[in-house]
Amino acid sequence: MHELLLFGRIPPSQHPHLLHILSGISAMQPIPLLEKHRIFTPTRSTTDTPAKTQGGAAKDEYAQKSLQAAAKGDLFVVQLVADVLAVAAGSGGAGEREEGAMEGVEVAGGDGEGETHGEGRVREAVREQWTLQFRDIPEVARQRPVTTRLMADVPVAAGDAMAFMRALGYLHTSTYLLQGHRFTYQNTSLLLYRVFVPTTASDVTTTKTNPEQYNNNVSDNAGLIDMAQQRLLDASGTWVLQAGLRVQDGSKVETMAQGVNELVGVREMLRGVVELEIGERLAMDTRVK
Repeated sequence: MHELLLFGRIPPSQHPHLLHILSGISAMQPIPLLEKHRIFTPTRSTTDTPAKTQGGAAKDEYAQKSLQAAAKGDLFVVQLVADVLAVAAGSGGAGEREEGAMEGVEVAGGDGEGETHGEGRVREAVREQWTLQFRDIPEVARQRPVTTRLMADVPVAAGDAMAFMRALGYLHTSTYLLQGHRFTYQNTSLLLYRVFVPTTASDVTTTKTNPEQYNNNVSDNAGLIDMAQQRLLDASGTWVLQAGLRVQDGSKVETMAQGVNELVGVREMLRGVVELEIGERLAMDTRVK
């Protein structure tokens, strides 16, 4: 499967205005988005044989095999991604979702405009539903006016996701949160988000000094997220608008052309509001150096 992407940057002062515009274009209310991303780096060399997987079950066997096949050539950084179930701190159960709790997540690093501070603390589900994400390096942007790359999403259906990744030969190296809103316009997904990272470097230090012990102690359920312990990756508070759609069979020229035309149409529709551009190819390089 291939995904086609365009990106734009929005200053914090224009965020509330853009939310209204995207709501009008898509004819829908913004869907709150809070994702936890865990980054994993392969530990084996290109000559090693992939370990037998255990601890988790993948629904898409073809995608799982493609990840293992990649280890025979270039090695890639992959991610485990889970939607965070937010409830107000101190409420009944971890699975009890409070209406509007997602809006209360926007608490850190902003200038206060258009933000809801709420409790500043969210609780995750008892057991997170992880998805293993692989993203290839984007193709050279000579033929198409959009960023194009090969991708695969593999749901981890059961078991311990961390043990699953360790069995594949990957070590957890860092974690970040992606927070914002999601819209859908025809076949295009519009994500308006910012990235948060932990304020403390204890996990990073432990990972570097004793990675095996650190990964053995990491579970697939982190309990509480305190947004006060998170900081914006971009201190300016700038938002990113990602417009993207997916093409099932990238080998079909007609299908790819239709996807490109639809995405270019979204770019032209938003011209003057936000300038959507091709992403920086090297900045999106997921290969292990």
